[in-house]
Amino acid sequence: MRRKLWPTAERMTLAASPARPLADEVVSFHAAAATRRLRPYLAKDGPSLKEGAIYRSFLDEDGESRASTRMFAPTVVLGAADGWEIRIAAPAAEKMLELMGQHSPSETGGILVGRIAATKKTIYVSRLVPAPPDSRGTPYVFTRGTEQLPEALELVRRRTGGLLTYVGEWHSHPMGGSDLSDTDKHAVISLRSILDHVGLPTLVTIVTPDEIRPHLFEPTSPPVTVDPPRRRFIGFIRATLGWRPR
Repeated sequence: MRRKLWPTAERMTLAASPARPLADEVVSFHAAAATRRLRPYLAKDGPSLKEGAIYRSFLDEDGESRASTRMFAPTVVLGAADGWEIRIAAPAAEKMLELMGQHSPSETGGILVGRIAATKKTIYVSRLVPAPPDSRGTPYVFTRGTEQLPEALELVRRRTGGLLTYVGEWHSHPMGGSDLSDTDKHAVISLRSILDHVGLPTLVTIVTPDEIRPHLFEPTSPPVTVDPPRRRFIGFIRATLGWRPR
């Protein structure tokens, strides 16, 4: 598995309402607090920070101040085909592994929600939509249902102001093996018949006990093919010799 770890909080923004500009001393206070927090990590020989972090400082009207820190596990960053990168928020990656363990030995899966940055060839996965109630999983195949799925995706869209949307599918292979099965390939073909026509990549991610592996296909990627099923030996004898059991 190609995997890199980066902080999930990648930038800091200071902002104020246009109707209520911040006083100079308030700006200076927060700038000083941020500088003090960042200084050790900006130093030439300073410590490194693999986790993401949000540092918050508060200054009330009476001059009382306080601060808090929230840490985030590293984002899971995976390489995919044609130079694409899949960045999965740690809680989403952990949830996939948790669900795989809960349903093992049967397969399970669901929908990946996030954003697609086509110009950067990057897909950001921020959360999961659980498998619809009519989904079915066995130790050999997972069939993702559709019941209540449009409503669930519409709820995500409304709550995030359209920032987050469907970006792909995931399912588990609890017995191992991260290659696409023939069933998976048929699913990819079906998804591409829709997504290729609107210029979107098709992402199918397989989760195993050992790795999280994305399979990505651009609209310009070669068609996915499925090998014809092999005939059993008895079928070969019947076809070539015309033999029938008595």
